[in-house]
Amino acid sequence: LQKCFLPLVDAYHRLYKEEFSFPLPIFVEDHPGTPKKPILASDKVLDMLITLLLIISLVSFTTLALEFLIVFVEYILYQLVGLVLNWGPLSALVGLAFISVLYAIRCFRSVTKKYLAFNEKLIPYLKSKAGKDIESVEKKTPNEQGNCAFQIDEKSNSKYKLQLSVQNSHLQWNMPRVVLFLDKTDRTYITEKFFFKASKMPNAGCPGSLMANLFSAFCDFIVILLFLLFVLLVIVAFGDKYEVSHINQAIFAAAAGILPYVFDKILFKKRPDFELDTTSPKFKNALDELVDDHIEHAFVYDIEPADEIKESSDQSQVDLLILTAEKKERASLLLAHIV
Repeated sequence: LQKCFLPLVDAYHRLYKEEFSFPLPIFVEDHPGTPKKPILASDKVLDMLITLLLIISLVSFTTLALEFLIVFVEYILYQLVGLVLNWGPLSALVGLAFISVLYAIRCFRSVTKKYLAFNEKLIPYLKSKAGKDIESVEKKTPNEQGNCAFQIDEKSNSKYKLQLSVQNSHLQWNMPRVVLFLDKTDRTYITEKFFFKASKMPNAGCPGSLMANLFSAFCDFIVILLFLLFVLLVIVAFGDKYEVSHINQAIFAAAAGILPYVFDKILFKKRPDFELDTTSPKFKNALDELVDDHIEHAFVYDIEPADEIKESSDQSQVDLLILTAEKKERASLLLAHIV
């Protein structure tokens, strides 16, 4: 809007700053310190035409926008009136559409439940590997505890340590092994990257790839949807032939929509999923190997590297520019030295 009205304001400013003069050039100083520009009569006529066109465009745009809004509202109202007056033929379709939405939620919710069950088994096992450090922190009050992080590393003489590196001009932490996060309410978190890597371990009870589970749930929903469409076609065809009322067609559609649930729960009941056994040696070995090879990268947002710093991933000294929180608004930088 500002770009649209600036020419209009500027045109009025130029038109009425000096008197209209046809034959002689007029020198007008728009702003102090800027050179004077000659404004001829032809320039003023052009400004008047531009002003007129802008006013016409503004009125036309407003009129068209109001007409479009009125037509859109009328279309919605007429469609609603048509649905109310002819609800009978659509009653069976609306009922099956609602049932289809319920089946879609049920199919994809099963994937969520599978990963939640895996998470409930994995988190306590990782907390047990953290040792006494996490237990001592959990005994504190919420005000004293704060948000903490623990590195899952059972080897005290491990060569893997937290490192700072600069990659693509961005400072980041390199965190070998798994980092367990604990907030002040004793909620435990792990990173999304490690969670999905652990879910793909070749062990009974691990849900596997997320895309594979979503594709399986989608295939189950498509089978149910095809069955419901077949039921709808049968009801509509026989309903028109034998003159079945629309209310009875809707009742038959609702009754047929329950059949996939009956087939899944009674006739074609699936075997229950294996529960994750965290005490099995195979699971422990696979998880320990995954923990040893896992590396997390986290960007550091309160420390900015200098422009001349080259990319490095070792433990050499790195000169950094730290943007302090106290002087963040003034954008003043403090030079620091981090080893």
